[in-house]
Amino acid sequence: MKRKHPVIFAQYEKDIKSKKKLLSTAASAGQDSLTSFVQADCKYGLSHSDQRRKAMSFVMNCIVSCGIPVSVADNEDFVRFLEHLDPKFKLPSRYQIVQKHLPQLTDQVISAAATKLQAANHVCLTMDIWTDRRTHAFLGVTAHTFVDYVPDTVLLAFDSFKGHTLVSRLQRRLSRS
Repeated sequence: MKRKHPVIFAQYEKDIKSKKKLLSTAASAGQDSLTSFVQADCKYGLSHSDQRRKAMSFVMNCIVSCGIPVSVADNEDFVRFLEHLDPKFKLPSRYQIVQKHLPQLTDQVISAAATKLQAANHVCLTMDIWTDRRTHAFLGVTAHTFVDYVPDTVLLAFDSFKGHTLVSRLQRRLSRS
């Protein structure tokens, strides 16, 4: 621009210098400039509805549904990425996610499951026990219902336990022989 349009470039530099001078005059008079107000590092408060909604959405959609580890809250690059998406949003800390948000979400899921089961006239329970590739044993219990002709399934329990299932015992015996 300087080479092809020297007159326009000179006017541009003059305008920039006058704006800088105007901003420094306003700042010296004790008045905040508009740019300093707009660019202020203003975050949502913890009780702000958008902060709470986005924090719970992050936990539910990223941590629970997508299976992203909670340690992502400590990753500086991920935090910076979220700041680019919404500069006012402050990602909850790992401690807040584990101690506050996940228990709240768990309570909501338990309450919703209890409501579904109370609305059902009949409930069928299924139980499954299995081992993974490393021969860790797991137990799952699910409830199946029909409410207004709509089938629904609720996971009641899922836990790992010490010991071996029959399949894992057979796998061990076959691998030894």
